[in-house]
Amino acid sequence: MKFRKPVEFFFWIVASLTILGTILRLTIRDYFSASATLYYMTPLSMLVIGAGALLVRQVYLRKKNPARIWGALLLLLFVWWVRVDWRSHPQPKKIDDEIVVLLANIARHHSVNEIAKHALKYDPDIICFIEALAMTSQQRKQWETVFPDHQWSMIDGGTQLFAKGTISSPWVNPLPDGTRLSRSVIKLNGKEIHCFTVDIASTIYRYRKPAIDGLTEFLKTSDGENILILGDFNTPGDSVHFTELRKDYENLFDSVGDGYAPSWPAPIPVLTLDQIWIGKKLEPIGCRLISNRRSDHKMVLGRFRVPVPISP
Repeated sequence: MKFRKPVEFFFWIVASLTILGTILRLTIRDYFSASATLYYMTPLSMLVIGAGALLVRQVYLRKKNPARIWGALLLLLFVWWVRVDWRSHPQPKKIDDEIVVLLANIARHHSVNEIAKHALKYDPDIICFIEALAMTSQQRKQWETVFPDHQWSMIDGGTQLFAKGTISSPWVNPLPDGTRLSRSVIKLNGKEIHCFTVDIASTIYRYRKPAIDGLTEFLKTSDGENILILGDFNTPGDSVHFTELRKDYENLFDSVGDGYAPSWPAPIPVLTLDQIWIGKKLEPIGCRLISNRRSDHKMVLGRFRVPVPISP
């Protein structure tokens, strides 16, 4: 009896979170600050696991009707999870004028050489490292050695930007909640790209709407330009707060991605925190996530091109 009560309490908690999490996703999601914490704690993958565990328990207890209910909910959640977190877009072969971008939250990893070696496998034209340590003079020399074809820019707050071209001095725009935004103009192969970096302050209790609204407003400073957005949003991709952003920008993985979208926490990610977005003037080509044992975030590898304007 002593063992049974804790087990029953555990499954009561699992059932409560699964039901509440499902209701949230069908209704207000993370629209309000009060609902956001539970929403972030109950991603679809965890709801699938919760419903599956409860189905197994009801089958074990030989309770047919509850087992049918949890089985039906499990099927609904599984289909929903596949539609939200998985994409199946074939990745085209390399295109001559495409631009390859690598986004990686390196979680303050100390080994410059390991990080560089891993990144260079994909021959990216643009690299963005989030949560990078402040560089010592020795590390700066190492970057110059391992990335001889890239110009390097250290942005306030631990973000580093590399490009096979020129990078302007960043316009840094910190927000009151600790979120760090920046804009740099990259000139690459005769094309100009306005690159915005994002590192939204990360606690599960912090309301994300002010940060994403702040980014949306900041993007207006480059209205009409070729816009690339790279960052750790610390916000799942199905958040209601991306509604305004989606009107003028597209999530690269949603549009042309292949595989499983969540990037954190590796090696078994459940939340889509690391994201690449592009403006409507850019043409998406491909996107996929890459395992990275040097961090608790997966890397995002994106491909796009800047179409040549057609003369009237």
